[in-house]
Amino acid sequence: MGSKTYIGHRAHLHAFADVTIGDECVLADNVLINSAAHVPFAIQEVRSAGTISIGNRVFIGQNVSILGGVTIGDDAIIGAGAVVTRNVPPGSVVAGVPARELR
Repeated sequence: MGSKTYIGHRAHLHAFADVTIGDECVLADNVLINSAAHVPFAIQEVRSAGTISIGNRVFIGQNVSILGGVTIGDDAIIGAGAVVTRNVPPGSVVAGVPARELR
C-alpha cells in the first residue's frame, strides 16, 4: 500500500494473489477487493486467483467490488456500487454492474 492512501470502514481485502495499492488513493467504506473467484466458507484450496493492481490517485466509491485479474490505472474513478471485472484505463471514470467506462 502506498503513502497517503485512505481505506474506509468495513473494507475487506481477500488477497489470495498479489494486491498492490498506489499512493494517494481513497477506498471508501465497504469496498471489497477479492483476488480469488470466491471467498471460501470453509478453509480450502483456492484454485483461481488473479493479481490486483490499483494505481496512484485512484478514487474507489462506496460498496465497490474489485475482482481478481484487474489493473486500475492512475487517476481513475470507480463509481459507488460498481463491480470491476476488467482493467480500468488511466484517467477514466467507470460505474455499473459490471463496471463500464463512462469517460
